[in-house]
Amino acid sequence: MAIDHSNTVIGKCKELSNYKYNNQFQQFDILTDKLDEKYDFISSIAVIHMFVIDEHRNKFYKFIYEHLEQNGIALIVSMGDGERVYESDINKAFDNVKRVVVNNNKEINIATTSCKIVNWETFEH
Repeated sequence: MAIDHSNTVIGKCKELSNYKYNNQFQQFDILTDKLDEKYDFISSIAVIHMFVIDEHRNKFYKFIYEHLEQNGIALIVSMGDGERVYESDINKAFDNVKRVVVNNNKEINIATTSCKIVNWETFEH
């Protein structure tokens, strides 16, 4: 099972898997939605740092906890080096910005995202 808030991302996952696992990819909002199942293992790659507001981070952790089996394991991977702290301006999330694509030097417009990176001293679990 793979979930993402973005229908575009879910569509790309389906395409990349040649539509073999369509039912395993779902658009989902982990802050408000719930699953009927519990899992032995949940991985979250590059998600937690996108929650700038502490209440949202706590809802994320609660979602993970509520959907793990009793002895389940969660792997949560975030950006950061454990030393530096960074927080973007949440009011600028989804603003369009120009970026250069590394491998072909083309300029594209993309939407920014929010980001909160903590260090080991301020890390909460």
